[in-house]
Amino acid sequence: MPCLRIIFWMMLSVQLKLSSCNKDASRLFEDLLADYNKLVRPVDNNSETLIVRFKLKLSQLLDVHEKNQIMTTNVWLQHAKVSSNGTVEWAPPAIYKSMCQIDVEFFPFDAQTCEMKFEREELETVLGLDGEYEETVWIVDEGIDLSDYYPSVEWDILRVPGKRHEKRYPCCESPFIDLTYEIHLRRKTLFYTVNLIFPSVGIRFVRFVERIFVAH
Repeated sequence: MPCLRIIFWMMLSVQLKLSSCNKDASRLFEDLLADYNKLVRPVDNNSETLIVRFKLKLSQLLDVHEKNQIMTTNVWLQHAKVSSNGTVEWAPPAIYKSMCQIDVEFFPFDAQTCEMKFEREELETVLGLDGEYEETVWIVDEGIDLSDYYPSVEWDILRVPGKRHEKRYPCCESPFIDLTYEIHLRRKTLFYTVNLIFPSVGIRFVRFVERIFVAH
């Protein structure tokens, strides 16, 4: 019984210390989210333009479905970072499925180009992309960060350029902006040569030899 009482009081004291240490964090959390509405743009005046700089970091190429023409990618980035000057860097992880025009005419020695397009929802928001300006289009040779990319078994990534398009329509004063990332893929021929071509040739050769022996 004395041992149980000692353990109980030790656990109670640890919980009290933890609760007292979290008071400041709880108060800060409540003050930051008081009267907060995620649908309102984070600007002081409605006339101000919200500037959003967009970066993409590819973690893994999960699948390229030739029949449905869908590319599935795993994009992983860090959590949001809030700076003292009010700048917020938000990088959520996500799995994207994007349409991809697949041409298998030269299978398994083919190369494909898939696109991932991101557009803004509000006209008062400007999407930024660092790069070279060419005829109303910003172009970045290495638009996607591949530093933490896990190589695919079936595909090699050749290039990942990014483009920022800006179009104007008679209906609106502000331009419509989208960021398009092109993922240039090349199928690994060695993978399909070992797993598809060699077995097929071997089976045909065995059948050919069987027919020769059966004929004799």
